[in-house]
Amino acid sequence: MGHLHVLLAIVALRVDAGWRELKQQSTITFAFVGPYEWLSASFAHNATQIVDGFAQLNLTSLGDIGRWDAARWFFWNQFAADAAVAALNSDPRVLPNTTVKVKRFDSARAPMLAAIDVGEAHGDVVAVFGEFDGETTGYSAEVYNQYKLPLCGCSQYTLSLLDRNIYPYYIQTMTYTGFRETIALMLNFWNVKRVGLVCAGSTRFKDGGCWSVREYLLQKGFDIVVEISYASSATSNYTRDGILGANARYLILLADPDATADIYFNLALDGRVVGADYVWISLNSPMSNPINAPILYGADYFKYARGLIVIWNTNPNTEAMWSRINKFIDEINVLQEPWGVKFTYEIAFNWFNMLQAYDCIGLLAHGINKLLEDGLGLDKLMGRQLQSYMNYTLFQNTGYLGLTGDPVTLTDNGDVAASGQALYIDGLSDEFHLVQFGTTDMALTKFMYLENVEPLFYSGKSSPPLDGAILSLEVILESNWMGKIVQFFFFSGIIVVIMFLTIILKYWNLNSMIAFCPQFLCIEAVGSVPVFVASLLYLNIPTPAKCRAILWLQLSSYAIVVSAVVLKNLRVWFVYHTKQKLTKESVSIGRWTIPVAICLIVQQLLLVAWTSTSVISIPRIVTQRNQVEHFCRFKSKNSFAIYSLWTFNILLLLCLIATTFKTHQVCHKHSESSKLTLLSISLVGGIVLIQNMNESLSSNVQNSFNQAFLVWAVTILPLTMQTMARGVGVHLDMEKIQIQSVSSRLNSSVQRGGPLCIRVPIMIETYNVALRSRQSYWSRMFGEWHRGVVCLVKVREKVYIQFLPVKFHEKGRSFAFTIEKDGTSWLGSTDVAINGDKWVRVFVQSKTTRLTIDFFNVDEAKAFQTQIMCE
Repeated sequence: MGHLHVLLAIVALRVDAGWRELKQQSTITFAFVGPYEWLSASFAHNATQIVDGFAQLNLTSLGDIGRWDAARWFFWNQFAADAAVAALNSDPRVLPNTTVKVKRFDSARAPMLAAIDVGEAHGDVVAVFGEFDGETTGYSAEVYNQYKLPLCGCSQYTLSLLDRNIYPYYIQTMTYTGFRETIALMLNFWNVKRVGLVCAGSTRFKDGGCWSVREYLLQKGFDIVVEISYASSATSNYTRDGILGANARYLILLADPDATADIYFNLALDGRVVGADYVWISLNSPMSNPINAPILYGADYFKYARGLIVIWNTNPNTEAMWSRINKFIDEINVLQEPWGVKFTYEIAFNWFNMLQAYDCIGLLAHGINKLLEDGLGLDKLMGRQLQSYMNYTLFQNTGYLGLTGDPVTLTDNGDVAASGQALYIDGLSDEFHLVQFGTTDMALTKFMYLENVEPLFYSGKSSPPLDGAILSLEVILESNWMGKIVQFFFFSGIIVVIMFLTIILKYWNLNSMIAFCPQFLCIEAVGSVPVFVASLLYLNIPTPAKCRAILWLQLSSYAIVVSAVVLKNLRVWFVYHTKQKLTKESVSIGRWTIPVAICLIVQQLLLVAWTSTSVISIPRIVTQRNQVEHFCRFKSKNSFAIYSLWTFNILLLLCLIATTFKTHQVCHKHSESSKLTLLSISLVGGIVLIQNMNESLSSNVQNSFNQAFLVWAVTILPLTMQTMARGVGVHLDMEKIQIQSVSSRLNSSVQRGGPLCIRVPIMIETYNVALRSRQSYWSRMFGEWHRGVVCLVKVREKVYIQFLPVKFHEKGRSFAFTIEKDGTSWLGSTDVAINGDKWVRVFVQSKTTRLTIDFFNVDEAKAFQTQIMCE
């Protein structure tokens, strides 16, 4: 099975012998024209006709379809056409009593000479199949037009050949009509308006196809930001720089499969214009020789093709089409079995254009059959007297049921009528598996995704990249400065809440805490937590769930804190101003916290009503700095729900402002007027600033950050103020308790004859180098004379000089001075006269502090000094 004639014999055997006899009554000839030189240089020629050697081709190398190249492509393309002729000669319904014969002509070096040879020297030829690319076909098709010989091509993909004024006898089974429309419809479906064109070389393909796509896209309102002619891999840097300079992200690649591979993979290796930010749209898969491609582009070169969009205009395969296709492929695989590589639909259709070649023969035969059925006569056909009838219109609607259509019909341009198909390459193997995800209607007016199928782009995502220049994502991340500050909002708020709750719970029963109702203070602290939690939701790209949660948490916290503050202070105002007799029930905490719970419930109901009637979306916008921003957009379907929510929260704010004025009528020991004033001003100011930012700031990310900051500030400032106030109150309460305890012990000691406690005027001067920042503080505290009592106190083997002022409001002046036992303390005295009275001034000096104590009584001064010396 190493020679072609064996395969052709097997194909011929499939033809029923009885039908062969009937079909041999008369013959017509099809010319197969193409670059046969690619297959062998030893063919015997008569002019351009191959007269010997084709059937003797050795298939050992050509049969290995895993090693794709142009020679193998042409061979199997021709073989499919031969199989179609064999099938045709076995079908009594088409060209009855007539056998189709084949003559082969080599057009590799001179396509126009081959066309002249066919037209002049071979009068039995009534139709032509083949040629290879758009450029050579353009030359030869003009010659065939002169002889009025229909030419069908299966590999050409060139707009210029579809000009019916120039090529009325040319038809093709590769659909070009609709390619431009499919691209435009798909780009509009993705909201893309900026595209770049990359075309292969200065060829007829470029002059026709690229120009056609360009003109059509401009007509449809697209912005062609760059047009590049790619000559070879040597110009890939030029191509790359052009794309980068134009900031093109959607690129249309117009080239044959081999050139597509050269262009795309060279740019992919560079890595700057092939990637997640780009979408490449091509006419062809990047087919390259599987042996050379790993050497040129690396072993895993096919992975770069992931997400490459390929546009085909083909007919959806019907069940009948699949039956014919599978039968054809199964027959080919029987012949291909020795080489261990099987054809698949994708390989036959996309790699070798075998289905298109097969249908070329079918269309030509059915068109000629239609002509004969009209009674024009086979003899006139064989004498080329019917050629004027054999332009493209003869083949438009033949009723031929083929492998690419059911039936195969032609457009007014002479190519197969088909809908547009959009496919992506999965990038999993060098077979370049294509997955269809989109299609147009047959009228080419609408593009749609297939059911349950989405595209796959280079990034691995199904969402197309945004149109426009190369964009960076602008978002509050944990790692950027905004994200770090937002995290600070959360942690600082939680820390303040914990400190506040610790103070409240630890000193619950102190007078200063009871005066401000610790139950309400706990509600305020806990109610602030949702705001700090909401801060973390500003991180990363927003989602509808995040947007809803932020608003829900912030408004819930607002209802809790404001209602708790208002009810607590109204309770105090009620106690001071009510004319009724106070009872436990009238001032009970439980009774006054019920409205707080009601406010929270009402807020939740309003939020439920609003969210159930609102749509939350996350629009993406591109800033002037080419940055992508996401933001929350709320659209309410029911204006009553949103107005009710606004009204309720405004009423809470008005209640807070009214309560602020009321608290000025309360004793300062129980008044929170300063806190309420701060809270009212910050809330009103925060609302105004947030609203102003929404209208003035161009950056939605900056806007979100500023909102997070303002809400945090409005919450934490009053909370911190409350924490400090309660902390100072606790400190003063503890000092008062300490003073009372010491005074009690001093009185008890005097009664028992304990350490001498003497009334003295005292002046304290402090020079504490280690605590320099507190020097001025202590100097202000004790720079004046203060009357009080001084005594010696011994605690755990340490002796202290304890001073307590006589006046209660000076209790902050109390202190304890350590007598150092290592001899570093110094003691001295002198007589002084003050206002005519003789006093004794005693100095006590240590390494850090000096005390000056004036005694009214000389004996007491001596006794005090004696006690110190004894200790």
